[in-house]
Amino acid sequence: MNAYLPKFVYAAIYLVIASGFLFSYFNKRQPKLHDKWWVLLGAFLLLALAGNEAYKGVHQYAAQKIPTSNELANSLSNSGSIASDEVLYKSPDGYQILIPKGLTYTGSKGVISLLAMNKNSQKPFFTLAVMKQSSMQPVDSLVKELIQAGAKANPPKKYVFEKNGKNIDQRRGSIEDTHNGVLIKTAFLLVPHGNSIYRVAISTPKDNFDREQAEIEKVLGSFKVL
Repeated sequence: MNAYLPKFVYAAIYLVIASGFLFSYFNKRQPKLHDKWWVLLGAFLLLALAGNEAYKGVHQYAAQKIPTSNELANSLSNSGSIASDEVLYKSPDGYQILIPKGLTYTGSKGVISLLAMNKNSQKPFFTLAVMKQSSMQPVDSLVKELIQAGAKANPPKKYVFEKNGKNIDQRRGSIEDTHNGVLIKTAFLLVPHGNSIYRVAISTPKDNFDREQAEIEKVLGSFKVL
């Protein structure tokens, strides 16, 4: 479940209870509660709690909202930096990762914590993205969910996951998909930490993926929660 949904549920519950308090306060048929100051105070406290939960829900929704491709492109154009050499990027979202030389990168934009892209039109595209989402879902459960979602897609998409390595809480995988007639391969890393999960994804054409295998492994291996 998205982390912001319980906030809205709690807000609705507080509103319902507050409405009951207000109804009793103004209802003369409820002599024990009618016109009692503590009933009115309780209603205001519940309304304040509802507003607080709704406020947190809206902010969490905004933080988890996936930006559009146009928003991401504008963000890269307006505030992107070019990695003139390899950059060990340390994110305010609590991790570090290596950004390869030549990529244009920008920081947080909604759920996208980092986006780095090769903007040289003479070379195959190469995109690195890091997402941070509020989630307490076990990583193995997320893996099963992705596999099931891929199987139900039209056309079906097959996720391939590596067996657990030294870091049993992390999972690596890959997926291939055709976009505009080009076979794209994406390698990704899933890293849960506390109440969040990081998703690192690197996408490039399949033939270029094979050429850049060492670089891709280097980037994925550099990811570290601080």
